[in-house]
Amino acid sequence: NNVVLGPQCFALDESGFAQMFQSLPMLKSLKKLNIGHLGLCRTGGFALAGLLKGMPQLESLDISGNCVGPLAMQAMGEALGQMQNLTELDISGNCLGAIGLQSFRLDRLQNLTKLRASLNDLPPKAAIDGFVKEMEKLRKLQEFEFDFNFLADEGFKLLAPALSRMRSLELLSLQRLGLSAASVGELTDLLGNL
Repeated sequence: NNVVLGPQCFALDESGFAQMFQSLPMLKSLKKLNIGHLGLCRTGGFALAGLLKGMPQLESLDISGNCVGPLAMQAMGEALGQMQNLTELDISGNCLGAIGLQSFRLDRLQNLTKLRASLNDLPPKAAIDGFVKEMEKLRKLQEFEFDFNFLADEGFKLLAPALSRMRSLELLSLQRLGLSAASVGELTDLLGNL
């Protein structure tokens, strides 16, 4: 019930990805889809958004390292919001930006236990604030990875209170966020209270 596609697909354009993806929705028993690091970029991201609308049964989705960009991620966000069974999601390395980050309706993903969103081009404070408010609604979240996102102190001040209220967390990874010494101290205090 798993499909893993490897990086041999780098040279495909949008129609190539669409053709490659068209048979996957017919796999109604498919629970896990790993298409990380395929080089989807923007065109493949839009093709993938169409595919995901027909796969609400997925429990695990890895689309990491595809640099799909904010507009394609916005299109995928709509489909992801319909995946009630999704427990694992990896959107790392996709250059989310403000539009992409705001498109995720995490409140609809109530069964999510693992969320990886590292290495993304994060937006200004306002978009992070919306993402954090959505993330707080994930009562079953056990693992959260947000490494290499340059939050700086301003973004961290939005994230820290939400993390302190997430009592189900078992793994938290916040490497290289561009924090000052004062914010690192706050992070240490936060971790001591989890």
